[in-house]
Formats: sequence, C-alpha cells, structure tokens
Amino acid sequence: MWEIVGKVSSGITLCAFIFAVAVNAYKSKIQKEELLIRAAPESDRGKLIEKAIEGINIDANNLTKTQKYDLLLKDIELRSQKLKISALILIIITILTASIAVFAIYKTTNKKDADNKVKKDVNIVNVVVSGMVDLDPDGEPLRSAQIIFDPLGLSTYSKGDGSFSKSLPIPHLNFPITVSVYHKQGYPYESTVNLSESHMVIPPIRLKKK
Repeated sequence: MWEIVGKVSSGITLCAFIFAVAVNAYKSKIQKEELLIRAAPESDRGKLIEKAIEGINIDANNLTKTQKYDLLLKDIELRSQKLKISALILIIITILTASIAVFAIYKTTNKKDADNKVKKDVNIVNVVVSGMVDLDPDGEPLRSAQIIFDPLGLSTYSKGDGSFSKSLPIPHLNFPITVSVYHKQGYPYESTVNLSESHMVIPPIRLKKK
C-alpha cells in the first residue's frame, strides 16, 4: 500500500515542484524588474517605465511620468499577490489530491484484505468427529464428560449413552488435533488424532476410574 502511495505522492510532488519552479522564476523576474526600475537613475528610469508599462493593458499616454511609475509598481505588487494566491491554491489542491489518493488506495487495500479473508474462509474444511466415552474397567458409558479439541479451542459433552459428535472447522485435511476428556469419575485422558476424513469416528475413549 505505502509503496503505491509513495508513487502517487511522488507524481503530485513532481507537478508541484515544476509549478513552484515556474512561479519562483516569474516572481524573480518581477522582483528584478522592480529593482531595476527603483535603482535606475532618473535619466534612464523613464525608458524602463515606458518599456515595462507596454505589458499593461491600460492607455497610459495621458499619464505623467510619476503616475506611470506608481501604476507600474502597483501592477508589480498585484502580480506578486496573484502568484502568492496561485501558490496557496496549488498547495490546497496537492493536499486534497494526495488525501483522495491515499483514501482510495486504503479502501482498495481493505477490500483486497476482505476478499482474501473470504477466500481463506472458503477453504476451511468441516470435519465431524464422533466417538464414545466410558469408564474402565466395566465400560460404563459416561454422561456429561467434557471433550476438548485443541488447538481449535472447541468442546462438547457426551450424551447419556456416552456418545459425542462435534463438527470441527479445520484449514485442511490431515490436520492434527489433541482430544482431551475430563469427567469427575475418571482421570483425564489425552490423545492426538489426525483428521484425514470428513467424518472421523475415533476409537472408544476409556477413562480410568478414580
């Protein structure tokens, strides 16, 4: 994600840089023009003013030399203000464009993550595990024995006849789980089972009597 954002930001930054260079060059030209006029001797200032004022779309034939000079300085100041406004607008557009680009990429990345999660969920295999729990040595069925399946963290309880059944979601077949059984009348039992089929019947679990 951040690599793409970097590319987008780089493109926007490049455009901003080119515009900033152009603005700065134009601003330097205006400042240089103003300095030349201000620093010029009275004998040469008139020619500079006449040359500079040609670029202003105003009929200045009836203006005095002083009026032309004041008009030219005001025009230079006005152009400088326009440059500042243009630069500010560019900064705002750059920030908005970058924000929109980052938000769009963020939404796209989140959608891809969600799609990947759905795909992973689709690949889950449900295996039904069933069996019996009884008590040694008579084989007496144990009711309400707790059967825990790790590392899934799922559990179930045996019925009155000692039977139990539980559907387990696993990432793939041949997935090993640890079956732990607990009951107040017997000692805990633990065994590892490899879930290789969609319906697994594990051997009878016999707890040693306390």
